[in-house]
Amino acid sequence: MIRFEVAEGVAENPDARRGAGADKGSDDPAAVRGEASLPEAFALESIYPNPFASRATVRYALPEAADVHLVAYDLLGRRVAVLANTARSAGYHTASWDASRLPSGVYVLRLVAGPHTFAERITVMH
Repeated sequence: MIRFEVAEGVAENPDARRGAGADKGSDDPAAVRGEASLPEAFALESIYPNPFASRATVRYALPEAADVHLVAYDLLGRRVAVLANTARSAGYHTASWDASRLPSGVYVLRLVAGPHTFAERITVMH
């Protein structure tokens, strides 16, 4: 995984990689899995499956409310999809990416949440 951290003092939380649910209030899957209800750090946690043929799920963590911009780029830097561009509450969130109309290849998912920026490569294989 490739991580770019813009803000200082934010450490990666290795325990935050468990599970794949999104925060849903009182039915919080994080609590069911034994995780704290709020993540300890901002993170682009997982993209699965990777590689994928048509649809992938992206999981990210926000320890506090933030404006979230989750965008997919091809390797030439062209924006090919916007998965999220909105304010999100603190917690674990997921976004779905349908890349069935894109050619096979390597793409970069970039998450900007407040002052934090993360990027990860993902492969589309048809």
